[in-house]
Amino acid sequence: MRGWVHIKHRAKDERPGRGRVLTSLVLLAALIATTPLVGCSGGPETVIAGQVTITVWHSQKAEAAKLLAQLAAEFSTRETNIIVKLVAKPDEATLLKDLRQAASSERAPCVAEVPADQLHVLRLADIIRPLQSFIANRYYGLQVSDSEDFWPCLVQANAMGRQVWGVPFSHKLYALLYNPELVSRPPATWDELKSMAQSLTYRNGELASSRFGVAFRPDAELLCLLLYQNGGRLLSGDSSRWVFNGAEGRGALEYLYELATVRKAALLTMGRPEQAVATGRAAMAIGQPTWPLDPKDGPVAVAPLPKGATAAALAPGTSLTLVNGHTDAEEEAAWRFMRWLTSPEISARWSASTGDVPVRRQAMAQFVWAAGLGSLPGWQQVVAQMDSVVLLPSVTGTAAAGSWEKVRGDLSQAVTAYLLGAVSSSQSALDSVAIPANRALSGP
Repeated sequence: MRGWVHIKHRAKDERPGRGRVLTSLVLLAALIATTPLVGCSGGPETVIAGQVTITVWHSQKAEAAKLLAQLAAEFSTRETNIIVKLVAKPDEATLLKDLRQAASSERAPCVAEVPADQLHVLRLADIIRPLQSFIANRYYGLQVSDSEDFWPCLVQANAMGRQVWGVPFSHKLYALLYNPELVSRPPATWDELKSMAQSLTYRNGELASSRFGVAFRPDAELLCLLLYQNGGRLLSGDSSRWVFNGAEGRGALEYLYELATVRKAALLTMGRPEQAVATGRAAMAIGQPTWPLDPKDGPVAVAPLPKGATAAALAPGTSLTLVNGHTDAEEEAAWRFMRWLTSPEISARWSASTGDVPVRRQAMAQFVWAAGLGSLPGWQQVVAQMDSVVLLPSVTGTAAAGSWEKVRGDLSQAVTAYLLGAVSSSQSALDSVAIPANRALSGP
């Protein structure tokens, strides 16, 4: 059968975060059938006999929401028998809550755009269905070239239990944002960033009018990013124990402490760090660039993250999923929309208008992207980080995935507490999360 059908698991002694992580993902193509078959290998050309309406829940905002509405209208013009009804939710958390409540009822959407790190939870709750039969369909499935064109890390994030549960849609990469009038050359290493941040910090006694060298959110994601770049990992090789409280984790947390507390060169924010650069509060930021960038008080440029001991990047985002409980015609219509929305042409338009990563590599060759966002300094290099993306436990399908949400929340609190001086040592901060998490993971 065509499509994503097999995931080769990483060897136990291979550290995640290297560019080689993605090469461990094996995309096996289906045997191309010469006669129509049933089931996942073929099926009829279409089961849509008349007009079909599909409801799509999403949480896109502002210009992205307008673009999605435009694309839905375009699709319905192309596929005259399919009407796409978009329903916007205030945020991802609200969408997930409403989806759980509406599951298996007439109120449930046909397609839901959900955080990729929630696929494991949704499949265990039997809210979404696997896409294998649609991917492998000889008439409207994916070709071998399609399967191989998606970034392997995104395929891996959507494949669990030898099935595919979502199609990658809206992903942003962590990157370095900076004011080019203050930073002539972005730092290539984390040591360079530390020195540069200190030299660019300007304090005059008033916090509101001070300028910091770098801004970031003191949360679990940033710690994970530095942990992996430091050569560490969140889980042991067999995923039986949390190990982020080792030397690599301490080094990552102490690096942030030196930036923020010792050198006083970092602005800690719970908002979007890149906004601090746009408003002149910081010369640099570690965040997720959007497009178009809002310059406000000053220009903003992008660059890939500084390099550590190991290449590692994070690309959080959403996937399009097919919700259980719909007719065959509705499911086919939903799949056709999902497939079209993630085609190279539409992926290029989406990325060029939002700053999201093109989920298809061929999208970068499309004129709208190559002559637009791709022609601007730094963006090609930022997207190249996709070859080093690390998947966090919530999308690995291991036993730890069920506890990652709590670990992530507790870890964010521990990072903040240590940077604010509420915890005496990095070891104590990390142990306060790792020890009870390991106790819960091992069971009674």
